[in-house]
Formats: sequence, structure tokens, C-alpha cells
Amino acid sequence: MTDILQLSKDGAKFYPQTHAQAVLGLPDFSTFEKASDVQTAITSAIKGIAPTDLTNYPTKSDVTTEISTAVSGIKPTDLSNYPTKTDVTTEISSAVSGVSTFEKASDVQTAISSALGKVDVSQTMSMSIRNKLQNMNKEMGS
Repeated sequence: MTDILQLSKDGAKFYPQTHAQAVLGLPDFSTFEKASDVQTAITSAIKGIAPTDLTNYPTKSDVTTEISTAVSGIKPTDLSNYPTKTDVTTEISSAVSGVSTFEKASDVQTAISSALGKVDVSQTMSMSIRNKLQNMNKEMGS
């Protein structure tokens, strides 16, 4: 593309080429047909063509009726046995609400140790059960 230059002579600015002339390869539009001549040529060309018989094709009204009839025959799916969005939200909220009440492992270990210290083996459980609980407590701590 040619650069579009702005020149000045005696303080008056001018362009040596028009913008259209500055574009290389731009066709000379003066050789193209005028719109009115093109319209006249199209009109005379189609005068000899017989129109297409559309009587066997459905009209817009026919198509609209056919679609309405087809859609009216569709039975909606029974979704009564499925949970609603509200049901799902409620279930999730109730399940998550208890998460904050879980105990940390260190708190559980402390509670077990404290409980084991208070256990009277002779009255409540055998020595082997107490030893197993103590081993479990040690495993949780490591």
C-alpha cells in the first residue's frame, strides 16, 4: 500500500493522491455497472422463467399447526419421585451443619487418656480391653 502523504504549499495542506488512489490494486469503480442497470438486467433475465408451483408445499400456518399438534402429544415426565432443588439444598445444609461439631484428633486423644485414667478395671472392664484402648491411644498420638 502506498503511503498517504500530506504536503503543504504556502501553508495550505493538501494530499497528492486521494485515499482511494493510494491503495494499490484497488479497482477502478467507474468501470462497474450501475445498480439501476443491474436491476434492469435481472428483471429482464427472469421474465422468461416460469414461477415455481408452491401449491404442494406446506404454508407457514400448516407448519405451525403440525408443530403444535406434535408437541401437544408429548406427555411430561413424572418427576414427583425426584427431589426438588429445595429438597437437595435442605439435605446438603443439614448434612454440612454437623461438620463443625466434629472433634479434632488431639481432643479425642486427650479425652481417651482422661477417661482411661478414671477407669476402675475391676468394676467395668477387663485388663486386656484397657490395654487395647491404651495402644489405640498411643497409635493416634504417633
